[in-house]
Amino acid sequence: MEESRSRDLLLPHKTFAWVLDNSTGHVSTEVGPRQLTVSENSRPVKWNPEKRLHEEVSLTDVVQSFVEANQSEYVVLSNPAEGGSKEEHPPEGAANKLPSLENGRMVNIPGPISFALWPTQVATTIPGHELRFNQYLVLQVVDADAAESNWDKIVVKPQMETSTVDGGESEEGSSEAPKHTPLTEGASGALERPTSFAVGQRIIVRGDQVSFIIPPTGLHAVNDDKDNNYVRDAVTLEDLEHCTLIDENGTRRYEHGPMVVFPRPTETFVKDPRTEEPKSTAIPLTKISGVYVQVISDYKEGDRTVKAGEELFLTGNNQPFYFPRKEHRILTYGDQEVHHAVAIPNAGEGRYVLGRLEGPVDLMRGPKMFLPDPRTHVIIRRVLSDNQIELMYPGNVQEVLAVNRQLRSLLKGKLENAHLESAEVLNTYTDAFRGGEESEWRGGEHSERLAQGIQSSERMARGMEHTPLREIILDTKYDGAVKVEPWPSYAILVVNAKGDRRVEVGPKPVLLEYDESLAELGFSKGTPKSTGNGLIRTVYLKIDGNTVSDELMVETRDRVKVRFMISYRVNFVGDTAEEQEKWFAVANYTQFLADHMRSMIGAIARQHTIESFYQNAPAILRDAVLGEHVDGENRRGYTFRENNMKVYDLVIPPEKLIIDEGSVANLLRAAMENSVRQSIEIGEKESELDFVQRREDFERKIVGELDVTDRAKHDIGLAVAQRELELNLKRVKREVDVETAQLTARREKQKDLDEVNTAEIARQQACDKQEITTQRERSGIEIEAVTKRLEAIQPDLIAALQAFGNKELAAKALESMAPMALLGGSSVADVVNRMLTGTPFEGIFKTLKPLESQQTE
Repeated sequence: MEESRSRDLLLPHKTFAWVLDNSTGHVSTEVGPRQLTVSENSRPVKWNPEKRLHEEVSLTDVVQSFVEANQSEYVVLSNPAEGGSKEEHPPEGAANKLPSLENGRMVNIPGPISFALWPTQVATTIPGHELRFNQYLVLQVVDADAAESNWDKIVVKPQMETSTVDGGESEEGSSEAPKHTPLTEGASGALERPTSFAVGQRIIVRGDQVSFIIPPTGLHAVNDDKDNNYVRDAVTLEDLEHCTLIDENGTRRYEHGPMVVFPRPTETFVKDPRTEEPKSTAIPLTKISGVYVQVISDYKEGDRTVKAGEELFLTGNNQPFYFPRKEHRILTYGDQEVHHAVAIPNAGEGRYVLGRLEGPVDLMRGPKMFLPDPRTHVIIRRVLSDNQIELMYPGNVQEVLAVNRQLRSLLKGKLENAHLESAEVLNTYTDAFRGGEESEWRGGEHSERLAQGIQSSERMARGMEHTPLREIILDTKYDGAVKVEPWPSYAILVVNAKGDRRVEVGPKPVLLEYDESLAELGFSKGTPKSTGNGLIRTVYLKIDGNTVSDELMVETRDRVKVRFMISYRVNFVGDTAEEQEKWFAVANYTQFLADHMRSMIGAIARQHTIESFYQNAPAILRDAVLGEHVDGENRRGYTFRENNMKVYDLVIPPEKLIIDEGSVANLLRAAMENSVRQSIEIGEKESELDFVQRREDFERKIVGELDVTDRAKHDIGLAVAQRELELNLKRVKREVDVETAQLTARREKQKDLDEVNTAEIARQQACDKQEITTQRERSGIEIEAVTKRLEAIQPDLIAALQAFGNKELAAKALESMAPMALLGGSSVADVVNRMLTGTPFEGIFKTLKPLESQQTE
């Protein structure tokens, strides 16, 4: 048993173990290198700081390593040995008794160092705190006296600007550990000494002043609760970025970039609830967007003093970007910080604007981008009742009902008046991206996008595909003022709360003021017209081309009752506003028209017998009601002064004219059948007469046309003969001229003959002269004959030719026409006879003998 309880324990260099003496209760510290034997009166133990007692452990678990810290680390030691003790740490290679300890205290021991622990001591090695330019460290005073006395022992390295040294590394980036350089108060301005020290006091060590620090005894580095890090990141603000810090006393501090923001010991960063980041982007403002703020404390801005309680509406006209300040609080509607202008894109659209101070509701008309000042105006929407919707939008009832019921559900329990706050009903801008992706355009999201754009502005890359243009989708169909659009030939009566009235005639868009509504009309339907058949309820009055049908029962002068259908063609007339307002003076104009016309037509029917009324009812009623017809003019019509309604025509279908008494109807039917039969017979005779007249007329026209044709042929023949005679005359004259020229040439030749032949020549000349004389006479005779032939076209041509006794000239004429005969393949006499066919000279040449026989004779 003794051998089992006696155990040897070997402690190498830089190890130690705690051994509890069971007889005395002392705990000794065994520090290596050495070998020891743990007797039965001793047991190996370790200190449990949570339970604050020593717990027995096995020999294999009792051995502990020295606490070590290198040059850039420090040790936080709890329960150090009393000050001035020679045995601050257990000596090596011996069994050491526990000295007096300062229980409950902690000291910071900078490295490099290595030591064993006394019983109940706890040591933690912490790396020295390296700070970048935008980082900071929070130190907390845990012992005011120790902190004040040890402040000058702080290990610190001042922050230096990055500079390149030999080897290409910056001084800050050097791997060399910082030296433990005690810093006197305010040395290099790196870390100023606090004016006083108090337990719990916090000190901020900024990275822009200090790059490395090991806190002295009395100060403790505070880690953050989130990541258990001692070094924290400050907030780096770029252009257009800002952050908010709140102090423990409730005051706020606002900073905006570019800068690095370090909190004060009692300050914390306020995170943006939308991004969970301690910084936000300045709110960009334009002429059509603004921020609504309230002043919570007085401040001066230039020469003006802004008092607490004032409300400001800042737009892009005042400043392009808004940075929050401690004197301002942004008034939001929900999560909407930025108030955007409302698009009123068309002239036929508008928005209702409520004056918050006075209370009137105005109609803001487009086209414009309207930015209401939330201090004085609120955009509202008007909720219509189901009855108004059914009357005003008969073609789109279900959709409009759904929108207005949704608005009423939003109003329930929130607003007393029929309108919504602008935050609930402002139309939203929508950015349309490729693929149909959409996102709302709100102030916060816009700021976040702008921040993302700034953060990424340092990068440049070429896109792989075309960037689509930004598009805005506006849907103001149900966001704006109530609008109705009367169709062509329709009118509406607009009435406001004061009773003022105005008539609008379509086609045109009509925007209703907030207190305006449309007058309701009700028209009787069915035949005969009666309110018991129900009413057609509407707000639209058709002013042109109305057709009102009714069924009437009238009694004629001979007390026969007649029932018939009648249709009135109705217009509403008037050009001035007063005349047009009268259109709506009678709400049920169809019943008013039917009642009045029943009385008038009944009186007209009693002035006629059943026979005349049955046969001429449309004409009788048109003349009596609309006035008699005058050629080239329209009937005057019948105008109602009560509502300027004009009946310009009426139609009575004959088949709808019914006589109630059966016997009278049969008599009329028989009389009409007899009249129709006689009319048919007379019509047949008239048709037969017309046929004969037309046939004879055509015969006369045919004879006349044939005569015209014959006369035309005769004229054409005479014209041809005259042309042929003219041609022959010209030919004969040419022949005479030729022969004369030949004779002249021959005579000239004779002058050149020899004198020997003078006598012969003279004789020959005498003969020639005689021949010429004879020839001339013959030619004269021929010319005279041809001339007479031309004149023979007259009726006495035959007599002239018979008196012409010269056979030689006739033969010459026949000889002249011989070529024509050859062309025609017949004799000359035949050619002439054909030419004179149909004239008084026909057959004149039949008595002539052939040319050969005349020559023989």
